[in-house]
Amino acid sequence: MGQQGSRIASVIVPTSTEETQKPIDLSGRVSLAAPNAAVIGAGVAGVHVAYELAKIGFKVTVFERHNDIATGETQHSLPFVGVGLVEPALTRATLRSEILRGMLFPAVCPDLIAREHLFHTVTNPVVYRWMWGRFCSCFTDKEVMCYTNNLSRVSHSVMRDLVNKYPHLQEHVFAGPVTVLNEKKEVAATAHGEPFMVDPVRWTRAMADICRSQFGVNFALGERLESTNTYLKYDVESMKSIRISRRDPLNPDQRVFASEIYDVVVVAAGSSVGTITLPNSSLPIIGLSGLSTVVQQPTGALKDALWSLFQRRLPAHRSDACDTVPSATDSTMAASAAAAASSRPPPGTLALLSSSCSLYAYTWPGANSANTDVSVVPSMLQCKGMQATQHYVVQGLLSLDTTLKSRSGSIVKKQLERLESYLRIKCGTSVPFYSSTPAETDDAPARAGCSSSSRHNNVRVAEYVRAFTPDGVPLIDHNGGAFNCFVCCGFGDHAMDFAPGAAKVLGKLVEHQAQRLREQDIENVKTWGVLASKLPPSRREEVECELQALFNGVVPREGKRARKALLSPASVAADLAAEADDGVLRFSMNPFSTNRFAGLVRKEVKNVTTPSWVVQFNALEERFQAHVERYRLAFRHKLMNLAERENVPDALRTVIFCYFFDENDDLDAVSRKMELRDGMRKLAEKYEAPGAASYGKANSETSSDRAQDDRTTFLPAERSKKKQAELERQARELFTKP
Repeated sequence: MGQQGSRIASVIVPTSTEETQKPIDLSGRVSLAAPNAAVIGAGVAGVHVAYELAKIGFKVTVFERHNDIATGETQHSLPFVGVGLVEPALTRATLRSEILRGMLFPAVCPDLIAREHLFHTVTNPVVYRWMWGRFCSCFTDKEVMCYTNNLSRVSHSVMRDLVNKYPHLQEHVFAGPVTVLNEKKEVAATAHGEPFMVDPVRWTRAMADICRSQFGVNFALGERLESTNTYLKYDVESMKSIRISRRDPLNPDQRVFASEIYDVVVVAAGSSVGTITLPNSSLPIIGLSGLSTVVQQPTGALKDALWSLFQRRLPAHRSDACDTVPSATDSTMAASAAAAASSRPPPGTLALLSSSCSLYAYTWPGANSANTDVSVVPSMLQCKGMQATQHYVVQGLLSLDTTLKSRSGSIVKKQLERLESYLRIKCGTSVPFYSSTPAETDDAPARAGCSSSSRHNNVRVAEYVRAFTPDGVPLIDHNGGAFNCFVCCGFGDHAMDFAPGAAKVLGKLVEHQAQRLREQDIENVKTWGVLASKLPPSRREEVECELQALFNGVVPREGKRARKALLSPASVAADLAAEADDGVLRFSMNPFSTNRFAGLVRKEVKNVTTPSWVVQFNALEERFQAHVERYRLAFRHKLMNLAERENVPDALRTVIFCYFFDENDDLDAVSRKMELRDGMRKLAEKYEAPGAASYGKANSETSSDRAQDDRTTFLPAERSKKKQAELERQARELFTKP
């Protein structure tokens, strides 16, 4: 794609009839080479975006600042696909009161933790941008649930199609049933009727291998995005190049920088997007840190407490008021409730513990291997039976503090105690993570994105950061007003659930932009007198229909097309009617764009004729300083005259000389300074000149005679001493007072 208007080379229009009849070579005027694209971030979103762009013909390069794939937010995302948001908690939260309450009363467990590293938090401009986005967002709770559930259904269909196309991906998918519980311990409705569980890390790495082998995608690991070069051509803003840095192999403490040019740039860097886009579009994306606790084979009180988090509340049985004898149904329900309370929860159970602070708990199918390194999540094999071992994961909390902490035992103890207090206050459950077992320090290196990692017998805790939008709906749109830069981020804890569908939508947005450019190329070809059939026809209408289907949560049935036949609007409408459950909506704009923030993100370049109040204030300040400059000099001269009096106290004289003395205002000091500088210059010219002139004309003896005398009489050491003595003598004469 590149910059708008840059695909067609400038040509001279033929004027004569003979020149007009000559065949025109389109290869010299229209670039037919495959465009290249850069994807920032190698998480689940970045890898799926690279896959979608490579499918439509891009040469893709993925940049990742870590040394491996899926080592950031992906490894801590909820491993469920097709669940969606259980509740739109972020739109309901009153963060202003929660921040104030957390500042004054930190023991009450606020929904948003803001007291730690307060200076770093209040000086972060991304925080204020995100908070202002909450005021500007126009989405209701119903719209948030609708759009996120549609995106979750798209992800479910995309991953199901990928498993059918690449069967080896099936080993990273757990085929057992998935149960979702809300805060009331009741079975919650999910976005898709059959959600499933997937291994986030190994799925992402398997998709990266497919991108390498099938489409030639290049993964540049250990390379970090430093800045972007954006320029303006008329009223079109375009990203020209990106600046990348990598570690110097010869000197590991330094980095090597390079600038690379790409036609399309997609930013999928998670919580770093807010910082990356701060100089240009300033997207309201913030990173909120949380805690992730993995319990392996719990025993005793810890096991009972964890099992109680997954107890399902049975529906209440209605009976007549006159019934005094308990029925068989009541006894059966009581027995089943008691059995459920004492039984182990099945794998694939997700429980929303607290929606206000985004606290979740889920069961993870364990592996039979003895590998206990949680940096590599154990693979979930396709097995409907119960696993021999089972892990329990409790993760969540929202904190504005994203600074890295040490891995000392006191920090780990504080984190576990905080999680215990939140479970006790928010959920009414006491889970003894730290108090049940003695502490043991883990000296293993922390994973990327974690600031602490420790082991307490069978409990491991890690801190991670994930990206949030102000309303919880991901951003899939242009990066501000940039013509060829896109953004795909803001998934929160549901990166595995939203990212594949978001990548599908982003791929269609890029394809729609390319089809619009193709229509312009066709119009230009017609002006040259060439048949438009020499170029492939535009598919803009079909792509728009496909986008409408994706916005409604339906993936068009590409596999059922006959030998690459194009999708028609009628077939897309049939897909929508067959698969859409909540009715078909006609979207006038992209629901995942930044337009929902009511002008917070600049989308177009405006011709500003009236300067802003900041520019006017700066101009007024400059005029005021120019007007009072003469009075300032007069006032300073009076103060200096006052300081030279003998009856002035020393303290006042010191204050005057410290704050009001300026050497440039004193004419005598300036003249003395100029004389000293001229003397030093003359001395340097005198003794730095070659040959006989180095000794000067003031000497009574001729330079040639003295030089001949030095060469014949004195040794080299004696001549050097004599020359040094002569230089010192003349320097003393220069600085001697008259």
